[in-house]
Order: sequence, then C-alpha cells, then structure tokens
Amino acid sequence: NIRAGGLAPDIFTYSVLVDKSPDYDTAKGWYEAMRSEGLKPSAAIYNILINKSPNYDIAKSWYETMLTEGVKPNAPIYNTLINKSPDYDTAESWYETMRINGAEPNVVTCSILVNKAPTYNEAKGWVHRMGMKPNIVTFTTLISKAPNYGKAKLLFDKMCKAGIQPTIASYSALFT
Repeated sequence: NIRAGGLAPDIFTYSVLVDKSPDYDTAKGWYEAMRSEGLKPSAAIYNILINKSPNYDIAKSWYETMLTEGVKPNAPIYNTLINKSPDYDTAESWYETMRINGAEPNVVTCSILVNKAPTYNEAKGWVHRMGMKPNIVTFTTLISKAPNYGKAKLLFDKMCKAGIQPTIASYSALFT
C-alpha cells in the first residue's frame, strides 16, 4: 500500500493501475478513485479506458468525457476509436475527425483502416491516400485482402524489396 509509506498516488501511479487492471470494471474503479483524489486524467489514461471498454458505445462515451474535461485527443486515442468502430463508415468518420482536430495519422492509423476496409481496392487506397510507408502489419493485411494469389505475391515481393522481413503471418496470408 503506497499510503502506508506516507505517499499519495499520483497521475502516473493511477495510469499504471488503470493499465494493468485485468478488466474494464477494475480499470474504471481506479479511474474513479483517481478522480476522488482530485486528479485529472491524462490522454493516456483515457486511451486505456477506451481500449478496455467492453463495447463501442462505452468507448465513445469516454471520448466525450475526455473532451468535456478539456483533454485533447491524440493519435493513439483516435487509433483506438477507429479500431473499436463497429463498421467501416464509422472508422472512416473517426479518421476524418482525427484530421480535423489536428491529430497526426500514422502508420498504425493506416494499418487499422486497411484492416477495416471492406475491399482490397479500398484497403490499398488507404496506403496511397495517407502517403504512408507500409509496415509489416500493413503489408500482411493487404496481402490477406488481395483478391488472388498473383496480387498477393506482388505485394509480398514489394514488402521484401522494401527490406521488411516476412513473418509467419505474412506467409500464411500469402498462401490462404
């Protein structure tokens, strides 16, 4: 117990407790304890709560709470919301909100949108639209969405030529 040592938990302590919580309810309990101490949650704590939320609606409510409290959302928060989106259109809407609010999309954003895209062409379009250099996750997801072996093999070769080492998942995507 931190208090037994004459110390009071700070925002970092609560951040670790929320992050290491085994489930959403425990994480929420630590958030409530932190608030009762008069501490203001950071964007990192809100991202953890959004990620641990059991469903999209609860995740979205954390985002709204965060805005109400004046905490500026960052790329990891938007990436989590895009990933938790129940459908492609919602994910795409979060991407637009992210850009409008000045959070810089990154390769993680691109990979999530590639994964959410309902078709191979839309998935490929995200890489071009965002101007991102694909990473192993992006390439592997594109390979898995390719409509045929020929297109998958071209992506696989492009990935290797870019110096990205294939993983077991990459080989699996190529051959399935």
